[in-house]
Amino acid sequence: MNAPRTATSRDTVIARQAAARDVLGLASHLGVTCGKWMLFIRSEQVDGAWEAVARATSRGELGIAAKVSPKDAAADARGESIRDRLICIYTADFRDTADVGRVLRRLEGLGFVQRHSGRAIYYKCGEW
Repeated sequence: MNAPRTATSRDTVIARQAAARDVLGLASHLGVTCGKWMLFIRSEQVDGAWEAVARATSRGELGIAAKVSPKDAAADARGESIRDRLICIYTADFRDTADVGRVLRRLEGLGFVQRHSGRAIYYKCGEW
């Protein structure tokens, strides 16, 4: 006999919540708690964007570290269109929602978060 759809959905939600608790507990136990904001910047704008992020990071206004993806020289040499470049801004602990939010608000103040711009910003947990 099949369980009603609502019971299956409820079981799925409960299992998902338990899995999330387990993953967060394991991350905490192993000390893998950093996260990163990811900005995808047009190649022609990356130098100015990186300068702003690097300066703000060095002044302690953003996260604990930042990096920018290298230019794809091979694609450039082939005359291919240059892809967006990635700038990552790292936070010490993805569980610290106040700090993650603080960094987001500072990125907004620097002009990286603009509503209706068509440019997404993402946050990812647990990776360097």
